[in-house]
Amino acid sequence: MMLSLAELSTMTFMSMLLMIFLGFFIGIITSISGIGGGAIIMPFLLLILNMDHNYAKGTSLFLILLSSGIATLYNIKQKKISISIILFTSFFGILGSISCFIFQKYLIIEERIFFILFGLFEVIMAFRMIFKAKLELKNISKSSITLDPSIDKSISPSNSILKIEHNSFWTNKKVFRASPFFFITGFLTTFFGIGGGPITTPVFHEILHIPITSATASSSAMIFVNSIINVIYYGIQGEIQWVFGVIIGIGMMVGSYTGVFLSNHISKSMVYFLIGILLGILGTVMIIGFFV
Repeated sequence: MMLSLAELSTMTFMSMLLMIFLGFFIGIITSISGIGGGAIIMPFLLLILNMDHNYAKGTSLFLILLSSGIATLYNIKQKKISISIILFTSFFGILGSISCFIFQKYLIIEERIFFILFGLFEVIMAFRMIFKAKLELKNISKSSITLDPSIDKSISPSNSILKIEHNSFWTNKKVFRASPFFFITGFLTTFFGIGGGPITTPVFHEILHIPITSATASSSAMIFVNSIINVIYYGIQGEIQWVFGVIIGIGMMVGSYTGVFLSNHISKSMVYFLIGILLGILGTVMIIGFFV
């Protein structure tokens, strides 16, 4: 499904407004939760706009690039991200994306098969987000900063949170053991057209002991870097619906910028729970669609 600039003029103002609003909603979710937004964008493109799954993947990744880029720029200014850490983790993600490029070249996945695979992935992510919501409630009274035992005890409390995270990351013995997760994330982002946040955020936080606020910021930054590679690939393939991408992207960029301000004033447990319910519904609809 392609939409030319000439066909754009036939779209009603209300249709464009609804797409911008959808982008705004997804942008807020993306920046608050660090999930990338693709898990919500893809079902919309596939089920509502009836877009071919390859075009949907390319367009979704283009939108993720826009939203994660805005969030990343803001988080860099807030010193929530270590550039060296992002480059290191993104390296494995890019390797995963390249592997998927090769995989897709030699094994063509039928659209109906893609629907059920994506639906199952959505349901798994739904359970993950609901579990994360419950975990957030249990830990709500605890400090958001968890230091790795191997960190030098002489670190001053006055030092920036970024410095603490940086030291925690590079002294963590599990860094290279975590790299397969980033590789898998890169593969899945390319295959499903998603951001990969539900995988990378827990890895940054639970395995590498980076505090949750910056784990989410680091996840968004890694998603941004991986999305650059994916957009180049799908763009060369001619499988990005640029017009839809720009319209929805306008709302996403505004929503992403709004979300970073709301992230410190909203209950993350409630956000995770609601996202889990939404993903569960979308995944179920896609699986049912496979049998219809």
